[in-house]
Amino acid sequence: MADHQKENKIKGNGIFSRVIGFRALYLMVLPLIIHYMLFFYLPMYGVTLAFKDFNTKLGILGSSWAGLKYFEQVFTDGDFLIPLRNTIVISFLKLLFAFPAPIILALLLNEIQITGFKRSVQTVLYLPRFLSWTIAGGLLFNLLSVNGGIVIELMKFFGKEPVNFMTDDRYIRTILVASTIWKEAGWGMIIYLAALSSVNSELYEVAMIDGANRWGLIRHVSLPSIKSTIVLVLILSVSGLLNGNFEQVYVLSNPLLFDKADIIDTYVFRAGIQGGRISYSAAIGLSRSIVSVILLLSANYSAKLLGEDSIF
Repeated sequence: MADHQKENKIKGNGIFSRVIGFRALYLMVLPLIIHYMLFFYLPMYGVTLAFKDFNTKLGILGSSWAGLKYFEQVFTDGDFLIPLRNTIVISFLKLLFAFPAPIILALLLNEIQITGFKRSVQTVLYLPRFLSWTIAGGLLFNLLSVNGGIVIELMKFFGKEPVNFMTDDRYIRTILVASTIWKEAGWGMIIYLAALSSVNSELYEVAMIDGANRWGLIRHVSLPSIKSTIVLVLILSVSGLLNGNFEQVYVLSNPLLFDKADIIDTYVFRAGIQGGRISYSAAIGLSRSIVSVILLLSANYSAKLLGEDSIF
């Protein structure tokens, strides 16, 4: 009773008193607030570079305004069309193949009844998530190397002609999608396993009484129970269609593969950092962010129209 009266008194004394009353909780969240302010909100001032003729000697404030000059260059530059096309194609392929992978893994792992074995498999599956793309890329290069790589040796054993996968642009998109599944599917699986763990076991029992087999349980109980989670993750995935994985592509690609693997992130890196076209790169980044917001709002609105759960 005393605690309830204290809380009401704090509420009645205004925001400052409320902060004082719950100072321990606000101190706990303070590092996160500082992190977001330093690394997410303060750098947003750099967006103005897209509207300026940036001069390193004059700085952002001293550089003259250029209006929409660099945005016009973005939409008229033929060189930008290749990374734009590659980003859309690669992101779509990842959405098509990599997005369902953690769902399938979670549904399969949920069927395992031996707790120790289930935990061991789960650990092995999400362990690659903790490897950097530099290490993961090194492993892939060793596996696909023409000089003693396991894949190449197996091809020779079965009488197949060896292929240099890392320099042939016919295979780079497959490698990007497959490596994404290998590295990220186990980690994404955790979200769906958490959703499956909250499913009422009585639903499975009722379905079994009605004659449902294992596939029937997955189809009529497990999948509908995690549908809202799938929709939310899908909305976020759609909003990131233009956000390629820079580390992955930078490590696994090379100039021989740019026609099929060069994405917006790597193109911006070369144009901005290596080529010194800072304002042009900023215009590309801002344009992509605007499109990503539009995709997010569109996907969220579409989910609402279909009667599904949405982010907001």
